[in-house]
Amino acid sequence: MRKCFEPSRFFVPAVLAVVFFAAATARSSNPTLCPTGTVCVTTWHNDTYRTGDNLSESAITTSSIQSDNFGQLCSVGLDGQVHAQPLVVTNVTIGTVTYASVVYVVTENDSVYAINGSPSAGCQVLLGPVSLLNNNFVNQPTMSAVACGNIGGKDCLAINPIVGVLGTPVINIDTASNTGTLYVVAEMQSGTAAPFTFYHFLHALDITTLAEGIGGNEKFGAPIQICGGLLDAEAMLLRRRSPKSTFNAPAFFSPTAAAVAATRIMSTSLSR
Repeated sequence: MRKCFEPSRFFVPAVLAVVFFAAATARSSNPTLCPTGTVCVTTWHNDTYRTGDNLSESAITTSSIQSDNFGQLCSVGLDGQVHAQPLVVTNVTIGTVTYASVVYVVTENDSVYAINGSPSAGCQVLLGPVSLLNNNFVNQPTMSAVACGNIGGKDCLAINPIVGVLGTPVINIDTASNTGTLYVVAEMQSGTAAPFTFYHFLHALDITTLAEGIGGNEKFGAPIQICGGLLDAEAMLLRRRSPKSTFNAPAFFSPTAAAVAATRIMSTSLSR
């Protein structure tokens, strides 16, 4: 198995320039992602201040919403619990069809879905479930989402029976190449009996296929194993934590941790 990525070995400001260096790539011929006049939700609570505000909202108002015209429009069965916020990208081309909006959902079973966001489509699953358990390693052991009982602690009360993707992903829309990449951290375990080994992996998925690491300028050799320190957003450069006891939510609730993770790993890959 390849070496675990150690965030504390790299200096943040030095690698942020890598994003601009790596951005030179052919522009996709698909219709423009997130065009003007549409709203994309690409991070937890919609912006880096975590306000959840949509300042461009015009259809939903106090006068237009009534008890008889507002509620659940459709539903879809998934393969695990959902604790991460679903994300939305508009004008996404999947195959030969361009969809007005696509909703990206991740589950505690380490799976990713792309779902048609148009109400008339009835929550049609466009892509998925795509499993994040195959990390493309030579002689990789069989992986599964983490049985919550193997971790212990109070978190098992709500997150049960398995833990996989807990944190909200981040989607980067690269306007120069007209591509989108979904970054997501998946937790998993190997072994069918104690002692188990626990892992976290950062994946980069092309939003038009959910294939790994092929979206525009995001080619950094994903997935990459991450040591526990990066998953503690408040102290990610100061200390390391055990992959067993560290859930993956905090990094993607942080305004900058996901972007830092992506740029640092891109820098690491390009410098090798």
